[in-house]
Amino acid sequence: MNVPAEIRYRLFWIKDLFRNREIKKHLRIIKSIIEHPVSEQTRKVKETALTKLLNHAVTTTYFYTNLKLWKSISDFPVINKNIVRSNFQDFTSAAFNENNTTKVMTSGSTGTPLTILQDVGKRARNTADTIYFAGRGNFKIGKKLIFIKLWAEEVKKSNFTAWLQNIRMVNVTDLSDAYFASLIEELKNDKSQKGILGYVSALTQLCKYLDKTNSPPIACNITSIIAISECLTDYCKTSMEKYFGVPVMSRYSNIENGIIAQQVPERGNEYLINWASYYVEILDLEQDIPLNAGELGRIVITDLFNYSMPLIRYDTGDLGSMSMSSAGDLVLDTIQGRKLDTIFDTNGRVISSAVVWELEYYNQIKQFQLIQTSQKSYTFKLSLDEKFREGEKLIDRFKTYFGDDALITIEETNEIPVLSSGKRRLVVNQFNR
Repeated sequence: MNVPAEIRYRLFWIKDLFRNREIKKHLRIIKSIIEHPVSEQTRKVKETALTKLLNHAVTTTYFYTNLKLWKSISDFPVINKNIVRSNFQDFTSAAFNENNTTKVMTSGSTGTPLTILQDVGKRARNTADTIYFAGRGNFKIGKKLIFIKLWAEEVKKSNFTAWLQNIRMVNVTDLSDAYFASLIEELKNDKSQKGILGYVSALTQLCKYLDKTNSPPIACNITSIIAISECLTDYCKTSMEKYFGVPVMSRYSNIENGIIAQQVPERGNEYLINWASYYVEILDLEQDIPLNAGELGRIVITDLFNYSMPLIRYDTGDLGSMSMSSAGDLVLDTIQGRKLDTIFDTNGRVISSAVVWELEYYNQIKQFQLIQTSQKSYTFKLSLDEKFREGEKLIDRFKTYFGDDALITIEETNEIPVLSSGKRRLVVNQFNR
């Protein structure tokens, strides 16, 4: 049964009406804060939300109970996945129980999975965040969403739920040339407006397939493309726009919290931070001190709306830099991969792991992985369509990043293994400084 997008849209808000307009109220506040970043009202709302969350944490959780006399957020320790995992009960608020919380589990792509509890209010806030940022990316609830990710059995939607939410599940484990050919035909035959949400690596595979088949631009009524989970590259961005005719935006989010920042068409490459739902800091790589504008550091967030399990100054494991935009709000300039995947040049200086994306421009390479094995040794694992003839060119190019004394080897392999998340670990640091 084909239900028009506009009817789906109206039904969603009718359902919210019977729930006391909870999502609509959140959405109104989110819009006000993000679109009026320097107003006095915005400052008061953000300050109140942070104070309320911190007071709740110190009075209802064991982990924060000794901080009742806090004066600022800097009095709170920086935490990470391992600390939360090892102290699960201590982070859980006494004001909630399992009957009024939902368990959310990360994929564990860089280690053991992490379970987080989310209360009903947090779930509603996440829904409102999603609606707002999707709207900024020209996607409206009710439209069909082509969702390209790892659809493991634990998270895979039933056929009825997928139909109800108008989601077309595309599993990254199925992305063969034959599957892409079938998917493209399906998109062409579906005349409704659609959005694409997917892993950068999967979108890149799709573009590589379209390149290989010399495909012309595809007329399939795509109105929105949002890339998630990995660094959006110039190749992926320009290729998706070439084939589908709409700009590609990058979204920065995680499973345990939600949408932290996103690019929007009118703001170029900067990431609009979700200040309405998170307090975001950029801290030094080694010390828990704030950095200046433009300096690369750890992205540390405080979730303002998860009262069942407060996560205060939570180290996301990602790196980024922040600056003041021309609009007067603080934005993320850059977002890089996980701290564990940071690489260093031969002199021990941090360099951007994003340099690895240059490998996309070598036509013979299907998949790749960069491994730093010692201070001066690097290995590129390459899965190839044909014999690789540009090895010397690649080595010379990457010596400009790593150092002239870098020892670079190329290892050919049939397949780069995927992680439990369905994504490939593109940069691996086996060297401990």
